Amino acid sequence: MRLYVALQLGISTCLILGPRPILSQDVSHSLDEILNKAQANIESYRTSVPNVYCTEHAVANRKIPNSSPGPASSTPASRAATIEDSAESSAIFRLKRLPQPSENGIFEESRISQHVTYSSDAPGYEMFGIPALLYGVFSNGLNILSPEARQCFSFNLRKVKQGKPIVVEFADLPADQRAAGCLAFQNARGAIQIDPETMHVAQIERSVPRQVLVGDIKGEWTWKEKYSPVTLMGKTFWLPNSITSRSVSSDQRSVWTFDATYKDYHLFYSTTRILPDKP
Repeated sequence: MRLYVALQLGISTCLILGPRPILSQDVSHSLDEILNKAQANIESYRTSVPNVYCTEHAVANRKIPNSSPGPASSTPASRAATIEDSAESSAIFRLKRLPQPSENGIFEESRISQHVTYSSDAPGYEMFGIPALLYGVFSNGLNILSPEARQCFSFNLRKVKQGKPIVVEFADLPADQRAAGCLAFQNARGAIQIDPETMHVAQIERSVPRQVLVGDIKGEWTWKEKYSPVTLMGKTFWLPNSITSRSVSSDQRSVWTFDATYKDYHLFYSTTRILPDKP
């Protein structure tokens, strides 16, 4: 069972279809019933989502201590205590189903960069201008509700309110209660919002308090993914429309953020045409 999601923080380091209303009239469903219905939709996502591409617009920001000696012309007194920079990028994001699931998930995620702009309050530090990237959310973001992962987390159903999303909270089970296939205990927790009309996941948020961020720097990492319906081939699929990530070092001195939106989904396919030899 994989819950692999990776975050690249701008330097060479990696952390690593419309069924009838179900709960609109009856809010008495149990937690297990809700998880089972949502799980069925997730399995459909994992087995039926085709190869697609879309536009991705991402903004990455970083604030880190200024420990670099800086340009030769600078002096310690003239250098700021922190460096703040940002990168904004536009890309074609491609999601391709793998023939066999890999350790990173069921899809290959790739980007073709179209435009990147960089800004910094510390001229001369342009080596920091690599946009942050988030990998694996499309493949593995929903794995928390898989049958295997339900042996790794405890779940709690918030009071269901008429016309509002169903909210299920989750948290890592203690190490001695986790199944053998679970990842190591991280004290992670979060919440899942489920659309009551379709029982599709509309939003998932997860926070890890002691994540390895960069090198030996640890801190809290929180990511959130929102989904919305997309029509392809006459069918409706719930696909990500936005992903946000925020990482803060334990000493509060370093902050990385990543905000991306995804839209204009299209099928991605290739065709082969055999032409006859010229006479």
